Amino acid sequence: MNKTLHGLRYFLPALFIMLSLVTLVGCSGASGATSSTSSSQSGTGNSVDINGSSFSPVTLNIKVGTTVTWTNKVSETRQIASDNYIFTSLPLEKGKTYSYTFDKAGTYKYHCTKVASISETIYSGTVIVEP
Repeated sequence: MNKTLHGLRYFLPALFIMLSLVTLVGCSGASGATSSTSSSQSGTGNSVDINGSSFSPVTLNIKVGTTVTWTNKVSETRQIASDNYIFTSLPLEKGKTYSYTFDKAGTYKYHCTKVASISETIYSGTVIVEP
């Protein structure tokens, strides 16, 4: 195999992972802050608001086949992604939405990032999908 092609074989996946991490890290109003939100707030609808300090609701219980829509309610551009990168939104400006349909049962943890930052973790949420 050509040395250049062999090198690209390893470089491109590594580059993709690095770019994904850069865009997905960070999501709080306070610079450099890491926070965990209590899961006492839960819901059974199919929408989640991206607020300044948490998701609302933090935990969402749904059935397989449900589409969940996240709406950015803050002035800063945000991005959401599942912790295992099954789903990832494009950057969302205030008022913009992202939707994902959950077609398998399970517990899906996700987080919010502030697009302008590469070192902040802001908050996280959970979608529990039941059969």
